[in-house]
Amino acid sequence: MLSIQIRLVICSVDKAKEMGMDWWVNNPVFCSQAPPGQLEASLGKLDERLAKLEASSRHEAVPT
Repeated sequence: MLSIQIRLVICSVDKAKEMGMDWWVNNPVFCSQAPPGQLEASLGKLDERLAKLEASSRHEAVPT
């Protein structure tokens, strides 16, 4: 994701859209007409995934 964002800084928005790099179009952070609660729901899902990853990495780090 970071490399895509860096590429967008380098090239124009029009060229980026031509290349299919239009991640901001469907991102609720950048869309003023996003349905209410969509951003919160996305953040909640990310929190859940992060918690699962942290739990699994703790489980793997415990010596048996």
